[in-house]
Amino acid sequence: YGGGFAHWASESGALEVFGIQVRPGEVARERVRVAEFADGAPMTMPLTIVNGRRPGPTLYLQAGIHGDEVTGTEVAVRLTSQVSPDQLSGVLVTVPIANIPAYLTRSRCFALEERAGLNMHGVFPGADTFLTDRIAKTLHDEILVKARYAIDMHTGLTGASCYPFSYVCPTDDEDGLLKTREEIALACGASGVVFYLSREDCRKFRSIENYDATFFEIAHRRGIPTTLWEMGEGGRVTREFVDLGVEGIRNVMKHL
Repeated sequence: YGGGFAHWASESGALEVFGIQVRPGEVARERVRVAEFADGAPMTMPLTIVNGRRPGPTLYLQAGIHGDEVTGTEVAVRLTSQVSPDQLSGVLVTVPIANIPAYLTRSRCFALEERAGLNMHGVFPGADTFLTDRIAKTLHDEILVKARYAIDMHTGLTGASCYPFSYVCPTDDEDGLLKTREEIALACGASGVVFYLSREDCRKFRSIENYDATFFEIAHRRGIPTTLWEMGEGGRVTREFVDLGVEGIRNVMKHL
């Protein structure tokens, strides 16, 4: 994959995602077609783009990659209702529900996947195969590669609750992006920052089945500093953490 991009769409004016062109000072709230169900019915995904009046980087905020993790969904929706293009330098792109099929059944993975549920977090950059792979490919190709920074919001599993903390991958690279990832994690103001196992340790201890295909690893290879946030309980919106999440992302935006 190599390093980052030399030019970012947001820093050159208009941003085009899924064929939708959003100019500086504009807000787009769309439902975009990302895949098809087995019967050919279209699967659409909510997408909001806020393009600031002033030039700056693109921040991609993603939630709901697991269908039962919905606190981040509420954070993303509330944040985009508060941010005005007049306040913004750069672009905020939000996908509040990345895994629509899993969300429909409030399950971690798509319950009706042809060969059992696939963990979308471990299938990036996606492929033209199963539905989960195809959604991941669309998110990667249409949004992630156009971002300069990314935040991926999660919660605990259903029946478990996570006190708010940020995951940071400790593996550095030739671009020195580890420092930037640390700064983003600290700027969010969560109670803790957890340094995940390195790529080599993950392989050694098999803590992630396919580390090289995780969302944050693919983002890092693209030169996109990314942090993963955990907050709240799976299966419901943990409302006591929503304001914290919104404030945290606004802090990150101010920092960037």
